[in-house]
Amino acid sequence: MSMKAALVSAAAIVAASLSLPVAAQPLNGEQAEARREMRAGNEMRVSELQNRAFRSLSLPICRRGQTSKDGRCIEYLGFDYDSSVPGYRFKFVRKDRVFYVDVHAQTGRVLRRVD
Repeated sequence: MSMKAALVSAAAIVAASLSLPVAAQPLNGEQAEARREMRAGNEMRVSELQNRAFRSLSLPICRRGQTSKDGRCIEYLGFDYDSSVPGYRFKFVRKDRVFYVDVHAQTGRVLRRVD
């Protein structure tokens, strides 16, 4: 087999392996519970709750390329689900300080802001 044929074969194998679907990780614990509750209509969608958390902030969310270090915007870090509330904790950073906004999953009410 020539070097060119070997390279073509190797490239084809790599391309085929990249196109195979990756097995989805099973949802566990609180993630699975949150999804069940949302699908049952007992809790609001995360995107709706996220928008309520964003609206409760005094500054805008940083756009791509911006940083919160100057204090003119807030960086969004993500969220966690807490089944004991039930609710979501949305995490943000401003000027190197992390803070949280807790939102009730069923009503969408902002429960508290933890600085």
